[in-house]
Amino acid sequence: MPYIPKKNRAKYDTLINSLAEILNARASNDELSGELNYVLFRLAKLLCDEDTGGKRGYARMAVVSSALSEAQAEFRRRVMVPYEDEKIHSAGDVEL
Repeated sequence: MPYIPKKNRAKYDTLINSLAEILNARASNDELSGELNYVLFRLAKLLCDEDTGGKRGYARMAVVSSALSEAQAEFRRRVMVPYEDEKIHSAGDVEL
């Protein structure tokens, strides 16, 4: 995950925190899934849409696609794996 300097994070954190508050208020995982997918897709599309100041072209789309993929990998590594390890410890591992 390419980390950005702390001084550059503030301009995003307020918006991200607001989005998280809205999405955390969803009544169900079905609602969350659809709305989170919409937010991520729309942001990615806007980054590649010339009408909104994005840069349409394969290289830009590849960068955006890669960033989404790497964010998923980082989420799995830093959030899901520790959760799974905790559950293995508390409930026992699957017999292999």
